[in-house]
Amino acid sequence: FPIFYLARFHPLALFYFLVFVDIGTVFLNYYVVKKVFNEKTALLSTLFLSLSPLVLTFNRVSGFYNFVIPLTYVLLLFLYKVLHKRSFPYWPIFLIVGLMINLHASSLVLIPFFIGLGIYLKKFSKSNVISSITAFFIPNIPFFIKDYFSGFSMSQNLLLWIPYKILNFFSGKTLGVSRVQVQDETLANIINFFKTTILPLQYSLVFGVIIIGLLLLFFLLKKNPLFIRILYFWLFFGIVTLLIHKNPPIHYFVPILILPIILITNIINELQKKRKMRMVALGVI
Repeated sequence: FPIFYLARFHPLALFYFLVFVDIGTVFLNYYVVKKVFNEKTALLSTLFLSLSPLVLTFNRVSGFYNFVIPLTYVLLLFLYKVLHKRSFPYWPIFLIVGLMINLHASSLVLIPFFIGLGIYLKKFSKSNVISSITAFFIPNIPFFIKDYFSGFSMSQNLLLWIPYKILNFFSGKTLGVSRVQVQDETLANIINFFKTTILPLQYSLVFGVIIIGLLLLFFLLKKNPLFIRILYFWLFFGIVTLLIHKNPPIHYFVPILILPIILITNIINELQKKRKMRMVALGVI
């Protein structure tokens, strides 16, 4: 609304603003990845991000996904600082997660992940818990005010939706909103996600399987630093929740959208360090 007001409510105001957000995301990718990895991975991931069919899809559809994607990079940077600076507080992570949820509810998946990570890293002292909860609630104040005046109907629906989806998963059925069984295309959707982060939609799903296999291979066989291992777990956790959800639409992948691109370009960078594998790395590019 501030953007529309400044543009005198021109109908194309948000469209033009989002163009600058999308371009800015490319530069943000380079800055953050260079900070947390290295320059070569930053250059490669920026190239892959710029050409990603899935990212281009989100650039074209309506919604606030274009804002969620750059916030994921900010979250990535804060996570890196938490791991490498003992004095860095944990609450900025929940501030960004709160902002992401405010823009699109698919980011709810990040709450249990970062709570679990905070417990693992022993970051939850009494003051940290209070500051993290406060930071999370601040960007969601408008939601809770509206929900309060509607009798907390949305909060109740969310609380019911989670156990409903879990029971749906363990029942072995794929039930839609109307509780009618529908065709389960969860696995195809997930494979398609990995494929379209890099390759066009018309390519075979086999390429998605190859990308998943490559990521699993490097995760299992290579001794990765803690930060990279956490990125793999973040991606894995997101995929598991979508498996439980069943038939996830493509916009549910937004909270993990940038992870395959970053991890794959990091693998390519690792390959090119070995002389024998340089041609393989070049071939992949």
